[in-house]
Amino acid sequence: MTYLEDIPALIYTMLYTHNKDGRLRKATEHKKLSILFDFPDFPPAALLKIQNGNYEVLSVENPEGISADAIIKGNFEDIVELSGGFGRGISLLLTGKVKIKGLLKAITLLKILGEKEVL
Repeated sequence: MTYLEDIPALIYTMLYTHNKDGRLRKATEHKKLSILFDFPDFPPAALLKIQNGNYEVLSVENPEGISADAIIKGNFEDIVELSGGFGRGISLLLTGKVKIKGLLKAITLLKILGEKEVL
């Protein structure tokens, strides 16, 4: 078993309950998505792979050249500020403090996380 630390562990944990209660499978059935979370000030990077209801998180020491559907990059402190609401998120994106390549795919992750609990 591979042990994850830091950002990869955070990403894994973020999706754990969605996986256990069936929300992840429901939201990603017949879908494939990969997102790279790259915070150079808080390595390692994390590569999230979701495919047909299953997910895997990989720890990435050198994110250069990694191909993903979406890439979220910035300093960790700025990324945390994204939770400050839509206005703060737009401000961070417009100033270039946070960069998102593949914005529509990144929004797909937010939709997955917003799925209601399966009964």
